[in-house]
Amino acid sequence: MNYIDPRTGARVATSTFGEWPEGSGVKAKRVASVQEIEEAEICYWKHEGDVWFIHFPECGYGNLRNHKIEEHEDGSITVSPSIRMMGHKDGKPMERHGFLVRGRWHEV
Repeated sequence: MNYIDPRTGARVATSTFGEWPEGSGVKAKRVASVQEIEEAEICYWKHEGDVWFIHFPECGYGNLRNHKIEEHEDGSITVSPSIRMMGHKDGKPMERHGFLVRGRWHEV
């Protein structure tokens, strides 16, 4: 598996899910509800009935109903399998694909 180092933009190889260097990826923001999302940030929240949602800039938001969610003691979450979302900005198709590990987004 590969991820993109946000500091350098370089594609970095890793062997299995979750083996990213400490502090790598983009920090996603946990919010209480859809009303609190920041349009320019990756945000996630737990909705009624224990359904989790994620928001990506330029892709909108979607539920994580078909994913396994592990909630950590610090409030962050790890989602598996990978998340893939499609959306649009100004009529241009956009796609995000990667992993959310302990609240940090890793693009693949």
